[in-house]
Amino acid sequence: MKAVPLAIFLAVAFSARAEPLLHVAEPVESTQRMLLDGDGVPVPVDARLEIRFTAKATGSHTVEADPRIGIRNPQEASHLKLEFSGNGNPAPVLLPVLSQTSREYRRELYVPPGATHLRVSLRPAKESTLTVANLRIALAPEAPSINPHPAFLHGELNPYGHHSGYGGGFYQRPDGVTVWNTGFTGTSPEFPVEGGKAYTVSCRGTGYSGKKSRLLLQLFKAGEPRPFHEIALTLDGATGTIHLPGDAARARLLGYDVILESWNLNLAPNLP
Repeated sequence: MKAVPLAIFLAVAFSARAEPLLHVAEPVESTQRMLLDGDGVPVPVDARLEIRFTAKATGSHTVEADPRIGIRNPQEASHLKLEFSGNGNPAPVLLPVLSQTSREYRRELYVPPGATHLRVSLRPAKESTLTVANLRIALAPEAPSINPHPAFLHGELNPYGHHSGYGGGFYQRPDGVTVWNTGFTGTSPEFPVEGGKAYTVSCRGTGYSGKKSRLLLQLFKAGEPRPFHEIALTLDGATGTIHLPGDAARARLLGYDVILESWNLNLAPNLP
């Protein structure tokens, strides 16, 4: 794997001013795997990160050549690969680049438990060229919810990190709003929660399989791969309050045949 010359990137320690952990300003173009950050960038424990970059790709694994690539198997496309290291063995995060036209991509995520460093690399698809510029990884700005991407504001090609079930995917409605069709058993990325606390939650969307359509908040214990508790959520946009079990450490959404427009989860004010 090639490493990008040190002169074209700047990696700095994190600070209260949210200076970038990694900044690649100039365009980087490659037809083969390319590591962008040498030995890796230190990341704050359990921090919420924002990744922003402009990119385009050539080849058959783009929407221009295959309009269903984003639904069928976006992981076949050219992508940025984020690899966290430290304690544990967190799965890599892939950020697919699905268009031949240069556009901005954004992703918010939490540093996995125990991770201390992050490595970033370009992974062009077979017989493709991947071009990335203005890559910036920094602490995420203050957000309206603890769950990343409470609404899908960056278009249907953006890598939000959700895994859609059969028949699912992201698409833009005629009114310009991007929504997530969960398909059957679609899941959001996991994120940390505080066990024993009260949270406010609101979800706006619609089901399309009658009583079979459901939206659940799945809860995980620390270090456990399988959820131990589920809370059913409504889709009418109303704000309700839920109480999490004391040993809840992480959460994610699970949807069965739901089209989701937005959702917000936050610690409830003035409640234990």
